[in-house]
Amino acid sequence: MKRLRFNIKALLIGGCLFAYVVLGFTTVLELVGRKPLPAHFIEDFNYYARAYKDAFELGDPYSARDIGTGFLYPPPALLIVGLYARVPSFMPRIALLSATNILLVCLMVYAVGWRYGYTLSGIWWWFPLALGFAPFLETLLLGQINVMTHFGLLLMFVWQDAHPLLGGAGLALSIVTKTTPLAFLGYLLVRHNLKAIVGTLLGLALLCLLAGWTFGWHTFATFFDVFKQLLGTFPLDPNSHSFVAVLNRLVGLPYETLMVVHKALVGYLIAVFVLSGIMTTLTHEPEPLFIILCFGLALMPNVMWYHHYVFFLLPVLIWLGWRRKHPAVVAWCFAGLTLIQMDRLYGFLEVTNGALAHGFGHLSILFILGWQLRQVRRLLRSRLSVRELLGWR
Repeated sequence: MKRLRFNIKALLIGGCLFAYVVLGFTTVLELVGRKPLPAHFIEDFNYYARAYKDAFELGDPYSARDIGTGFLYPPPALLIVGLYARVPSFMPRIALLSATNILLVCLMVYAVGWRYGYTLSGIWWWFPLALGFAPFLETLLLGQINVMTHFGLLLMFVWQDAHPLLGGAGLALSIVTKTTPLAFLGYLLVRHNLKAIVGTLLGLALLCLLAGWTFGWHTFATFFDVFKQLLGTFPLDPNSHSFVAVLNRLVGLPYETLMVVHKALVGYLIAVFVLSGIMTTLTHEPEPLFIILCFGLALMPNVMWYHHYVFFLLPVLIWLGWRRKHPAVVAWCFAGLTLIQMDRLYGFLEVTNGALAHGFGHLSILFILGWQLRQVRRLLRSRLSVRELLGWR
């Protein structure tokens, strides 16, 4: 009887994962269908490679600043781009870049499982969950470097206590490839992890020195101008997945109103980060704040595309490991990632495109924030009980 139950459970899990992976590949193939396939292979990375070439030939990697075709990352990110841009042939470059991203995602799954004491047999299904995720597959197709950003965050999370200087160096890698992970310095501050903060600053200093020496110090001044321009840009086309773009598809608000909504979103998320940080100092559990920051920073930008949902993978994996694969957490996370697969496939050019993904992200933030509030209430009650027992007033 037990063996029968195990076989039925394995069949159900396998069937759900198979459907999930099929949805992921179908979603990306739908994207490919809109252009000849060769034009899509590492399309975004080719823009970065052009910027790397321009840095040497024109002295300006930011000569192209258009959203989607320009290089808009900090100058040190060119150091990573250069590792692949120097590969002369097209197919070897695709193979190397894809292999790196796949390897990093596999290491991310393994490291989170190891962090929470799981063997590979206990987390085997996390691999298709991550590798079959449509935003990750789109990242592979376009040659994005978002997985490297997330891997840096993973190093910070896993090494923050045992090897804080190395963990800080991982955060530095994330910052120079995305900028928004700067917010995790606040996470380290809440945890009083000054060594990791020092490691981050040293890592940033080293990467900036290398970039300045290689590409010229003027590139930093140019980047700040580009970044300022980026903050004031709000793409509202059907491909955009920012909160205001999704809202515009749902209700069609005026542009000026959407800008106010975006500022309100940023203010709301900052307030959530602060509240979660305060509760983290009381409960001494770092996972909720880390997960909330990951979700919030992924949903906050005014420029956001479908492949940016790849930033949901790390918080989902940590949530599963931290809560010991609680059935409710497993069901919620699997349902949320599946909705993101379907949202792009069936919602493209429709008002639902992006709405389900944002709903999953924001509700996840509220669920974890609620868990923190309950923990704080229990902590305060237990402290009050001890005081009463001892006769303190």
